[in-house]
Amino acid sequence: MTLDRDPLLAARKATLQLRDELLDLDWPSVAELAPLLKRQADQARAWLLEEHKRGRILAVWSQRDADFVFPSFQFDHEGVHPRLEQLFDALSGIPGLDPTTDRGGWARAFWLYGCSARLSDAALGFGPNEDGRAASERFKTAPDAVIELAREEATFDPNSAW
Repeated sequence: MTLDRDPLLAARKATLQLRDELLDLDWPSVAELAPLLKRQADQARAWLLEEHKRGRILAVWSQRDADFVFPSFQFDHEGVHPRLEQLFDALSGIPGLDPTTDRGGWARAFWLYGCSARLSDAALGFGPNEDGRAASERFKTAPDAVIELAREEATFDPNSAW
């Protein structure tokens, strides 16, 4: 067994591995979203990128696709999830997760696709399973719980336990 002696290098490798795992989820491209958004591809691209710039849509850069892709949890059968802006407003209160700091979107993607025990079936009253769930997974069925978790994390003082 070989240990990385450089913790920054180890962290970078882990981050890149997680990024690649998320990209393997086959998030939709602009071309795939255009019909859902009832726009031509060029209009959809301009609209999505402007919404991303304003922090109202999450786009992440995919080097292998040489394009932005859009995590699928943001969309439902009618287009953009109606509570998405509330979620991103709450997330922007968490240090490092506001759109001006997280311009590439990856910090928000990692938060949204990371598991939280607060979003387990048991915590939400959906059943006995206590395994954590990702905010991206729960957003469609329990948007209030996801938004509340983001708000709580935005106001959490790590020094309060001392």
